[in-house]
Amino acid sequence: MSNIDIHIEKDDSLIFLDNVTGEVQKAENAALRAAAAVIRNRTRKELQSTGINLHSAKSKYNDSLLDAVRISKPQDEGIKVHVMGSRAKDSGTFRLRFFECGTKVRYAKTYKGKALEKPHKTGAIRAYHFFSKAIDSSDTEVQNAISKTLVKYTDKWNNG
Repeated sequence: MSNIDIHIEKDDSLIFLDNVTGEVQKAENAALRAAAAVIRNRTRKELQSTGINLHSAKSKYNDSLLDAVRISKPQDEGIKVHVMGSRAKDSGTFRLRFFECGTKVRYAKTYKGKALEKPHKTGAIRAYHFFSKAIDSSDTEVQNAISKTLVKYTDKWNNG
Protein backbone atom coordinates (compact mmCIF):
# COMPACT_ATOMS: atom_id res chain seq x y z
CA MET A 1 0.00 0.00 0.00
CA SER A 2 2.35 2.75 1.14
CA ASN A 3 5.82 1.30 0.98
CA ILE A 4 8.15 -0.25 -1.57
CA ASP A 5 10.88 -2.83 -1.13
CA ILE A 6 14.03 -2.62 -3.27
CA HIS A 7 16.19 -5.70 -3.74
CA ILE A 8 19.40 -6.43 -5.68
CA GLU A 9 19.55 -9.75 -7.50
CA LYS A 10 23.02 -11.29 -7.21
CA ASP A 11 24.66 -12.59 -10.36
CA ASP A 12 27.68 -14.94 -10.46
CA SER A 13 30.26 -12.16 -10.16
CA LEU A 14 28.60 -10.66 -7.08
CA ILE A 15 28.31 -14.08 -5.45
CA PHE A 16 32.02 -14.69 -6.12
CA LEU A 17 32.98 -11.30 -4.69
CA ASP A 18 30.71 -11.89 -1.72
CA ASN A 19 32.58 -15.09 -0.94
CA VAL A 20 35.97 -13.42 -1.37
CA THR A 21 35.42 -10.23 0.56
CA GLY A 22 32.86 -8.52 2.78
CA GLU A 23 33.08 -5.33 0.73
CA VAL A 24 30.17 -6.43 -1.44
CA GLN A 25 27.77 -5.81 1.43
CA LYS A 26 28.98 -2.20 1.62
CA ALA A 27 28.46 -1.81 -2.13
CA GLU A 28 25.00 -3.36 -1.99
CA ASN A 29 23.96 -1.11 0.89
CA ALA A 30 25.28 1.95 -0.92
CA ALA A 31 23.40 0.95 -4.07
CA LEU A 32 20.21 0.38 -2.09
CA ARG A 33 20.54 3.76 -0.40
CA ALA A 34 21.13 5.46 -3.77
CA ALA A 35 18.04 3.80 -5.26
CA ALA A 36 15.94 4.67 -2.22
CA ALA A 37 17.12 8.28 -2.39
CA VAL A 38 15.98 8.49 -6.01
CA ILE A 39 12.50 7.26 -5.07
CA ARG A 40 12.34 9.55 -2.01
CA ASN A 41 13.31 12.61 -4.06
CA ARG A 42 10.87 11.77 -6.86
CA THR A 43 8.10 11.23 -4.28
CA ARG A 44 8.80 14.62 -2.73
CA LYS A 45 8.61 16.28 -6.17
CA GLU A 46 5.30 14.53 -6.92
CA LEU A 47 3.99 15.55 -3.51
CA GLN A 48 4.90 19.19 -4.08
CA SER A 49 3.12 19.15 -7.44
CA THR A 50 -0.19 18.07 -5.85
CA GLY A 51 -0.90 21.48 -4.33
CA ILE A 52 -1.29 20.15 -0.78
CA ASN A 53 -0.26 22.70 1.88
CA LEU A 54 2.92 21.05 3.14
CA HIS A 55 4.17 23.79 5.50
CA SER A 56 1.25 25.16 7.47
CA ALA A 57 2.29 28.15 9.59
CA LYS A 58 -0.52 27.52 12.10
CA SER A 59 0.22 23.85 12.45
CA LYS A 60 0.51 22.32 15.90
CA TYR A 61 3.16 19.91 14.54
CA ASN A 62 6.90 20.53 14.47
CA ASP A 63 7.56 19.05 11.02
CA SER A 64 6.20 19.25 7.50
CA LEU A 65 4.49 16.61 5.40
CA LEU A 66 7.64 16.31 3.27
CA ASP A 67 9.34 14.71 6.29
CA ALA A 68 6.89 11.79 6.08
CA VAL A 69 8.68 10.35 3.04
CA ARG A 70 11.22 8.16 4.79
CA ILE A 71 13.89 5.55 4.07
CA SER A 72 14.64 2.64 6.38
CA LYS A 73 18.12 1.34 7.10
CA PRO A 74 19.41 -1.34 4.71
CA GLN A 75 18.67 -4.83 6.01
CA ASP A 76 19.18 -8.37 4.73
CA GLU A 77 15.90 -8.33 2.82
CA GLY A 78 16.51 -4.89 1.26
CA ILE A 79 15.55 -1.32 2.03
CA LYS A 80 12.13 0.32 2.36
CA VAL A 81 10.84 3.68 1.22
CA HIS A 82 7.50 4.70 2.72
CA VAL A 83 5.13 7.61 3.30
CA MET A 84 3.90 6.48 6.71
CA GLY A 85 5.77 9.19 8.63
CA SER A 86 7.28 8.89 12.07
CA ARG A 87 5.72 8.03 15.39
CA ALA A 88 7.16 10.97 17.31
CA LYS A 89 4.74 12.63 19.70
CA ASP A 90 4.89 16.09 18.11
CA SER A 91 5.04 14.82 14.51
CA GLY A 92 2.20 15.33 12.06
CA THR A 93 3.71 13.21 9.32
CA PHE A 94 1.16 10.43 9.84
CA ARG A 95 -1.35 12.56 7.89
CA LEU A 96 0.42 11.99 4.57
CA ARG A 97 -0.85 8.40 4.23
CA PHE A 98 -4.39 9.75 3.95
CA PHE A 99 -3.42 11.94 1.00
CA GLU A 100 -1.84 8.98 -0.81
CA CYS A 101 -4.83 6.61 -0.65
CA GLY A 102 -7.68 8.97 0.22
CA THR A 103 -10.43 8.38 2.76
CA LYS A 104 -14.05 7.38 2.58
CA VAL A 105 -16.83 9.91 3.09
CA ARG A 106 -17.21 10.65 6.79
CA TYR A 107 -20.25 11.73 8.76
CA ALA A 108 -20.67 13.57 12.07
CA LYS A 109 -23.30 11.79 14.15
CA THR A 110 -23.08 14.01 17.23
CA TYR A 111 -22.63 17.71 17.90
CA LYS A 112 -21.38 18.88 21.30
CA GLY A 113 -22.19 15.46 22.73
CA LYS A 114 -25.78 15.36 21.48
CA ALA A 115 -26.93 12.98 18.77
CA LEU A 116 -27.95 14.54 15.47
CA GLU A 117 -31.26 13.57 13.91
CA LYS A 118 -29.58 13.14 10.54
CA PRO A 119 -25.81 12.53 10.19
CA HIS A 120 -23.95 15.54 8.81
CA LYS A 121 -21.61 14.89 5.89
CA THR A 122 -18.10 16.15 6.70
CA GLY A 123 -16.40 15.07 3.46
CA ALA A 124 -13.56 12.88 2.32
CA ILE A 125 -9.90 13.36 1.45
CA ARG A 126 -9.21 12.87 -2.25
CA ALA A 127 -6.55 10.28 -3.17
CA TYR A 128 -3.54 11.86 -4.91
CA HIS A 129 -1.48 8.68 -5.51
CA PHE A 130 1.76 10.69 -5.60
CA PHE A 131 3.80 7.79 -4.20
CA SER A 132 2.64 5.28 -6.80
CA LYS A 133 3.29 7.83 -9.57
CA ALA A 134 6.80 8.41 -8.24
CA ILE A 135 7.53 4.68 -8.18
CA ASP A 136 6.24 4.18 -11.72
CA SER A 137 8.13 7.14 -13.15
CA SER A 138 11.48 6.46 -11.47
CA ASP A 139 12.04 2.84 -12.53
CA THR A 140 14.87 3.48 -15.01
CA GLU A 141 16.45 6.10 -12.79
CA VAL A 142 16.53 3.61 -9.90
CA GLN A 143 18.18 0.96 -12.08
CA ASN A 144 20.76 3.51 -13.25
CA ALA A 145 21.53 4.56 -9.67
CA ILE A 146 22.05 0.95 -8.60
CA SER A 147 24.31 0.07 -11.52
CA LYS A 148 26.27 3.34 -11.24
CA THR A 149 26.95 2.74 -7.54
CA LEU A 150 27.96 -0.89 -8.09
CA VAL A 151 30.29 0.12 -10.94
CA LYS A 152 31.83 2.81 -8.73
CA TYR A 153 32.61 0.26 -6.01
CA THR A 154 33.89 -2.30 -8.55
CA ASP A 155 36.25 0.29 -10.04
CA LYS A 156 37.42 1.19 -6.54
CA TRP A 157 38.24 -2.48 -5.83
CA ASN A 158 40.02 -2.98 -9.15
CA ASN A 159 42.10 0.21 -8.96
CA GLY A 160 42.71 0.44 -5.26
